[in-house]
Amino acid sequence: MLAPTQSPSFAFFPKQPVMTKTKTSTMVKSVLTSSLPSSTLKRPPPTLVSITPNPAKKRKVVASTHRSSSTAIVVKPTPPPPASRSPTAVRDDDTSSEDEIDFTFSRKRSTPIPSDTDPVSFPFASRETWSVLRSPFTCAARAHADERCISSEDVVREVITKYKTYFRNPDDHNDTSFNYHPTDYPFITFEYPNHGASERYPLIIPIDPDHYNPIVELMNAIYAIVSTYFLPNELVPFGTLSHTRLVAAQTAPDYVDHLRNLEKAYNTHHGPLFVDSVNAISALVKEKKARMMHNVLEGWLGVPPMVWKAVVEECYQRCVGPNVKELAKYAPFSNTVYGELNAVFMSDIIHRTGLTEGKMFVDLGCGVGNCLIQTALQAGCFANGIEINPPPAALAKLQVAEFRKRLKMWGLRSGEVNIREGDFCEDEEVKKWMRQADVVLVNNWAFSSTLNATLSLLFLDLPEGSKIVSLKPFRKSDFRITERTASSPEAIFQVEEHEFRKGAVSWTAEGGTYYIHTVDRGPLRAFTERQLVLGASSTGRKRRGGWSD
Repeated sequence: MLAPTQSPSFAFFPKQPVMTKTKTSTMVKSVLTSSLPSSTLKRPPPTLVSITPNPAKKRKVVASTHRSSSTAIVVKPTPPPPASRSPTAVRDDDTSSEDEIDFTFSRKRSTPIPSDTDPVSFPFASRETWSVLRSPFTCAARAHADERCISSEDVVREVITKYKTYFRNPDDHNDTSFNYHPTDYPFITFEYPNHGASERYPLIIPIDPDHYNPIVELMNAIYAIVSTYFLPNELVPFGTLSHTRLVAAQTAPDYVDHLRNLEKAYNTHHGPLFVDSVNAISALVKEKKARMMHNVLEGWLGVPPMVWKAVVEECYQRCVGPNVKELAKYAPFSNTVYGELNAVFMSDIIHRTGLTEGKMFVDLGCGVGNCLIQTALQAGCFANGIEINPPPAALAKLQVAEFRKRLKMWGLRSGEVNIREGDFCEDEEVKKWMRQADVVLVNNWAFSSTLNATLSLLFLDLPEGSKIVSLKPFRKSDFRITERTASSPEAIFQVEEHEFRKGAVSWTAEGGTYYIHTVDRGPLRAFTERQLVLGASSTGRKRRGGWSD
């Protein structure tokens, strides 16, 4: 997206032909995983969950240039929306400070998105769009390079010297297995919803809290999976999420509350307890994968916010975060200044414009593709985008490839995503999009008046009722249809002004204004008809008075 900012920020991804609906029974063969080959790390082959000891001697963290900046997305878990039949329960009254945890990791140069600011309801995609994928995956060690996803471990290893120890063993001060080490770091493996899908997460944290935190992401994935893929009566073995509405009803003396222990272990840096908790939760997920897929097909009315936010964030942190400096390569104060519209902004747009499956969303100046991926997953619609700058366009293509693999890990489908690199004013494919688009997004905040005028000519081909979302209006507030202005693109727009919330865009922490234009040619047709009537009447008077044409 284009906007005034001095440095890049946050985003999401792309590539599409015409989408055809796929039935829920479709079997899709795929290969994917996110574990690294054990031979590369010189470790034992990964088990369900494992942690490896470090040498007894502690090692000093050596600083180096960090290639990875991050940006923000919702991290504090939220319950699924009311429209979904995903698990719901009551909030636990026991919210002691020891057990509370606030996950607000951020992407640098972008504001965290409040988790409680989503619209009350969302237009969900139907099962035919996001039906589950049942094909098993192969492990990363055996997967082709084009078929394996980018793992959390891949991201951390790129900048390993920027990480440090987080966990310890409070029962054994001589235990160094949780200590930071540039090659022999502790890690754990977690099972994802689809068959054969798992990922290894290093159990260390970034020195800079704004950089990628694998432990926080792991916990986000756990909360999203447990709270949305299981029915209320299936939650008892997992335990309690005190800061959501999920509460375990089990009170047996030997009952172990794994989720509560997970939070407690994170807050107290208790390494063994954290590993035991993840082990237990991962084992339950692995055991119940068939049931989870059944719950998705039979119970979900759409992809819950906790899930699409987790998927989008995983894609961003693996593709854009490590390369965010590339986004700074633009000419200052030009039409190509880079800025991003965050997830909370797009949620509002999806809600207000009624984007659903079968509709087409077009992003003109799509940056790294964040809005494309979010709308494809959240709304199930076709998502097409074009970006003129090579660095963000390349990251968008990388991100859409990761997005597709991540969907398989989570056992989901989305609407088709397509991205092109080029100038939207000249690209012939964009002209075809304009004749079919339902919603067009353009971040024209930093565009020159000349570019905005040229861009508005593209909108003349839009279908009746389609909408254009922009940061600056394409129709002046005092515009009136006259003989002089009837041929202007402004004559076909009805404009609504809306406020966006704090943290909705990357270039400011404050709120602001955006505009939704609806293509309505009715007033222009009425004006033209009146002019024809008046012209005929004037001609008749002239002839009765002896005039001759």
